[in-house]
Amino acid sequence: MFPPRWIAYLARHLSGSPADRVPRLVATLRSRFDRLHQVEQDWLSLHWPGIAPDGPQPDLIAPPDPAPFRSLVYATHLFGPVY
Repeated sequence: MFPPRWIAYLARHLSGSPADRVPRLVATLRSRFDRLHQVEQDWLSLHWPGIAPDGPQPDLIAPPDPAPFRSLVYATHLFGPVY
């Protein structure tokens, strides 16, 4: 499963992308949603409404607001130095 910071990284690049990227990412996340911790599921559902497995069809879900995902990427130092 993707760690939440990788999900955040992927979500940041959905804006302006081809229409098939959002449904593919939604389908991938939904197929592995049960592998996320509850707090991760809650955070993701809060910041990307409809992403949960019982949400609408993947092609009907709009890309999320990138701000909380960008904040998570920076807060977790996804691109920090490698030691």
